[in-house]
Amino acid sequence: MPPKNTQRADSVILERLTRYLLWLENSRTGLTVDDIRRRDEIGEKTVRRVLSEMEKCGWVQSAPRPSEHNKKYWTIKKPPQIEFAHDELLSLYLGQQMMQPLSGTPLFSGYRNLMAKVKANQPRAVEELAEVFLKHFQIVPFGQCDYSEKTELVSALIHAVNNDREIAITYQSLKSEKPKTYPVHPYAFFYHRGALYIVAFSPDTGKTKHLKLNRLFSVAETGKAFKRPSTWNLADSRNRSFGVFTPSDKPQVVRIHFEGWAASHVKEATWHKTQEITVYEDGSLTLKMTVADLTEVQTWVLGFGPQAKVLEPKILIENVRKAAADICKLYAEQHG
Repeated sequence: MPPKNTQRADSVILERLTRYLLWLENSRTGLTVDDIRRRDEIGEKTVRRVLSEMEKCGWVQSAPRPSEHNKKYWTIKKPPQIEFAHDELLSLYLGQQMMQPLSGTPLFSGYRNLMAKVKANQPRAVEELAEVFLKHFQIVPFGQCDYSEKTELVSALIHAVNNDREIAITYQSLKSEKPKTYPVHPYAFFYHRGALYIVAFSPDTGKTKHLKLNRLFSVAETGKAFKRPSTWNLADSRNRSFGVFTPSDKPQVVRIHFEGWAASHVKEATWHKTQEITVYEDGSLTLKMTVADLTEVQTWVLGFGPQAKVLEPKILIENVRKAAADICKLYAEQHG
């Protein structure tokens, strides 16, 4: 397992494993193969194959029930008692802050349940120590979105992504005056600067879009399946972007010169997978990268003020020059 080395097979298996674990967790007496087959509406062989793999992983176990003619029931296998070192426990507690942006998603619910079990099996003194530690170590959110009221919507999206199901969404982009409803093929999720986005192909326009979950009002499956392009890959798609804007142009080389504090700041981080940094004797540097959309590169450069200068491409130089002129004009009119 998996039977096929494809994204489709991997996602279906992952969701099926998760589904079976949840069903068994919530069953007091266990489930038979027939119980699971009826719930999942699939063949008996598939159910047995999945349960067999789960058994090899040590997640589930089966036992005959004499009172029911030795019918075999499957149950969750209680995991062995795990002992945590103090630094490992502190890492888990700190992880709560890092998981907070995913509040309202199944991932956050799973982490919250995990922490409840950890707290229940550890001395109160450990939790008190963690609380003291966290007073001196904070992850400061900036522009963080809250999905606690979109749990059902997120769950519906996860199901559609994992099962290659077309969905009809009601979505309002920043440029639209009102929401619009249209079909999309949801490919994948990604998390960027405090927000969740979904990569979706629009059969109406023939283009792939990055849709922010905050602007989604509804999701409904259309009953149709779609086939994800065999050449499509989330990592490759993201590597062409600089930020969240959907790559709409051919990749082009961008070169920006940074001075002073901006040079030090840029040197401290990785901004794009293709980046190349050349540092000069005076402390300034040139950043070179290849991206397929310049929208966020422009706003990023403007944030450095006179400490950053675009060297190429020409279109980006002109766009930054115009934006800077408009800003100067705005403040000139305000204080003129």
